Amino acid sequence: MMEQVIAGKTSVAAKMRGVWFTFDDGPSPEYTPALLSYLDGYGVKATFFVCGKFAEQYPEIVRLTFTKGHEIGNHTWDHPDLKLSEEPEIIDQLERTNVLIESITGMRPRHFRAPYSSYNKQVIQLAKAVGLDMVGWTRMGMDWEDRAPKNIAECVLEKGISENDIIVLHDGCADILNSFDRILYTKRWSTVSATPLIIDKLNANGIIVHNPGM
Repeated sequence: MMEQVIAGKTSVAAKMRGVWFTFDDGPSPEYTPALLSYLDGYGVKATFFVCGKFAEQYPEIVRLTFTKGHEIGNHTWDHPDLKLSEEPEIIDQLERTNVLIESITGMRPRHFRAPYSSYNKQVIQLAKAVGLDMVGWTRMGMDWEDRAPKNIAECVLEKGISENDIIVLHDGCADILNSFDRILYTKRWSTVSATPLIIDKLNANGIIVHNPGM
């Protein structure tokens, strides 16, 4: 049982045993339900770090995700770089999303992930002040790039994987909220298809998948 997860130079006070699946930047009306179908089939639970602005647009998907036993985490309202933000904006980004998630699920989120993994001591402290532990990552699928499912899975699994790892994949593209001036790769079907490949490999190696609700 791990008391402290060191993830992408970030720490979270969370007790866990097993690989922790996390998905950022949703919810998405296309990709999130498809991911939920795969996860259900394997009996795997994950944490979905949602952006408030998308959650406001698709509350039924957030509610569905929650009722299926997955954790809903806070990924800010509209995906800014919090390291470049002033204290009032940071608090607003986090608390506004907290309030929305609670209004949809009936439960305030416990965990938070900083967009772009960009944070500083102030971000960690302010998150803690509104009841959030910050979660980082140890395994990144690089799925914001145009990659085949096999390549995403290999990126996650390269050099072996242990029950202390946190996987981050994406079921949305929150960058579009603040980056209308550039062309972005926004498709996530490769991520959907890569997810069972990753789970199959973990199962074949006898590696436990963490249930964030435990």
